[in-house]
Amino acid sequence: TVTLSSGSYTSVATTLSGGKAAVSIAAGALAAGSDTITANYTPDSTSSAYYNGATGTSSVTVGSKATPAVTVSASPASITTSQSTTVTVTVASAAGYATPAGTITLSSGSYTSAAMGLSGGKATITVAAGTLAAGSDTITANYTPDSTSSAYYNGATGTSSVTVGSKATPAVTVSASPASITTSQSTTVTINVASAGAYATPTGTVKISSGSYTSTATTLSGGAATITVPAGALAMGSDTLSASYAPDAASAAFYNAATGTAPIAVTAASVPSFTIAATNVTVSAGTGAGTSTVTITPQAGFIGNVTLTAAVSSSPANAVDLPSFNFGSSSAIALAGASAQKVALAVAITGTGSSQCVSSLATPRKPLWPAGGAALACVLLFGIPARRRRWRAMLGMVALCAMLAGGLVGCVAPQSSGCSASAAGGTTVGTYTVTITGTSNSVSATTKITVQVQ
Repeated sequence: TVTLSSGSYTSVATTLSGGKAAVSIAAGALAAGSDTITANYTPDSTSSAYYNGATGTSSVTVGSKATPAVTVSASPASITTSQSTTVTVTVASAAGYATPAGTITLSSGSYTSAAMGLSGGKATITVAAGTLAAGSDTITANYTPDSTSSAYYNGATGTSSVTVGSKATPAVTVSASPASITTSQSTTVTINVASAGAYATPTGTVKISSGSYTSTATTLSGGAATITVPAGALAMGSDTLSASYAPDAASAAFYNAATGTAPIAVTAASVPSFTIAATNVTVSAGTGAGTSTVTITPQAGFIGNVTLTAAVSSSPANAVDLPSFNFGSSSAIALAGASAQKVALAVAITGTGSSQCVSSLATPRKPLWPAGGAALACVLLFGIPARRRRWRAMLGMVALCAMLAGGLVGCVAPQSSGCSASAAGGTTVGTYTVTITGTSNSVSATTKITVQVQ
């Protein structure tokens, strides 16, 4: 048999086989340093007749156990209090030693993870959201070798820093277009949720609410969303549109919920109606006709048939044979949509009348003075002696003038007064005001034009 010894170590006796024996010295049996192992041979009863006992030695260097290098990395290394991080721990092999085996435990502040076994000298541990305190945290990885590696490796630690920030409350901006509507009008609301600091663009959903109205949730795209508020959804008056942001699972680690507001004015809807406009007309007595273009424009979505009429609302004094009007087959106009409709109004007059006054005179009297005057002239000029003719001629001239004046007074008869609107008949010339009326059930509209007859 052979027995090994070194220091305090002595093996059990091992029987030779073919002159050899193999003895396994357990780990930790030899002291650190340069050890001498002595093999003691003891012959059995058969060999003792031939051999004495004998010894042999060999040197073994026993090194100290290694302390492996432990590296720690966290990804991401900057998180919020509601975000998790993944920590990878690597335990390096020491020169000449096998890959370390054992377990890893993480700790930071009041946090300690469960033990995670190494695989190929590595372990990965996820630190749950909310586990680490806000601020700059140090994560420590603790390596514990298993029974095999403990003969070669001491326990070891490694650290890594993780920055833990508080969640941000993003700024939410809201704008409505148009920002002033009626109860029959919709509005488009644009919501923007701004990113904060180094955090990614917010993701999640937004809703619009005002009074009893709440929209469905709309998913953000690039931090923005557009929601159409339907007509009639908002109450009349000065309303406030409130946008509520809710982060999804990805953004919940970085962002709090947030809100933003925008004002909007809501007024009563306009009653569907229509307006009428028309062009003025000048009618020449020679043509006797003219045309006005009448335009009917729907308002506030009016739909229906409009019946048109036209009538003189003012005319020249004592006018006769007033103008007449005709829409032809277009007196009933169908309106639909926002397009205006145009129709022609025919204006007609009769005759070529004029506005004038005609005086009625009494029958003129036949003047008597021509004969009397002639006789008197003869008496004065020829019936008086020549020596008295000069002064008598002057007297005759005076008498003649007096007779002439009397004859003029006698020939002028008394005059009667009065005027008629037209001496020749037909439409009186002048300016006429014409009212054009459109009706459709209970809705009506009017406009005025002038018709100038000349």
